[in-house]
Amino acid sequence: MSYDLRYDLRILLSEAPPPSLPVDAGEEKRWNDFQRTIGTALPADYKWLINTYGSGVFRGILVLWNPFSKDKEINLLKQVTPVLKSFGQRFRGEFPLPCFPEPGGLLPFGGDQDRVYLFWKTLGPPEQWHIVHYKSDDGGYRIYPMGIVEFLVQWIAGRIPDSFLGPGNCRTVVKRDLIFRPFHEYRVSGRPIDASSENANRLPRTVLERSPMTTRDEAIEWFNSQGHYAFEIDTYAEGALFVSTSASDEDETGSRAALGNLVALRPDSGRWIVESVPALGMGDAFEALSFTSLDMAVGAAKALIEPGRHDRKPIGSQ
Repeated sequence: MSYDLRYDLRILLSEAPPPSLPVDAGEEKRWNDFQRTIGTALPADYKWLINTYGSGVFRGILVLWNPFSKDKEINLLKQVTPVLKSFGQRFRGEFPLPCFPEPGGLLPFGGDQDRVYLFWKTLGPPEQWHIVHYKSDDGGYRIYPMGIVEFLVQWIAGRIPDSFLGPGNCRTVVKRDLIFRPFHEYRVSGRPIDASSENANRLPRTVLERSPMTTRDEAIEWFNSQGHYAFEIDTYAEGALFVSTSASDEDETGSRAALGNLVALRPDSGRWIVESVPALGMGDAFEALSFTSLDMAVGAAKALIEPGRHDRKPIGSQ
């Protein structure tokens, strides 16, 4: 099976806008250190999810464990050993799949509150690992020949009906206000953390202090504060801005050139559109994404311009 991962990435960004300031996001050195500790490289699409979304909950149900989280209940390294110890014997009794670190063994990386788990079947290189969905209550399992980004897109679209309380778009789930919420906003109890509470002191101050962006000037200032390069461009569309990965140094006239990937953000009938600018040849061309708020558009645009996002090879590719 092969597919265009970049298409799935953009679908996920559209359906589940990531936070502009993800909590517990990874970075290259930390990933390298963690992979040495756990004893294996991990799939690039999983690392993209953690880098882009940080710690959080999809549809109020599904949590991907994050190796950089300070919360034991969702820290990947702290969950792997007890889960494998608890279910290792059961696996051998019910179906012939070994546990990690045995060759091809199951490595848990997420789940929900009802002891439903997601595992990688660690057979072959990480980019070709399949997902095993396991329900501990009845011992049922199913193997999906896909990576986690494709799994999320399929589940949110309702095409994986037997996972996590039914289809991702079923009536009881779709009414939740956001498809993805940072973990500090949606605890296991299902209640947000009060910013004045003791638990709030564990969060980065930027998470508690930043208000949603509503104006173009705020977005430009924020992007530039994060090391990117953003500027207004009314000649493209009224109220629009361009944002790129970075910028060159100023030339003799004081001008700077956009470098890396570039996308446009523009208002349109009460929504914000994020789109490629193919004529400028910076980054992939893609179908425009539409968001109900500028804050959501900023999170998606940030993910699209940052480098190293599209390096997962399709399953079955050489």
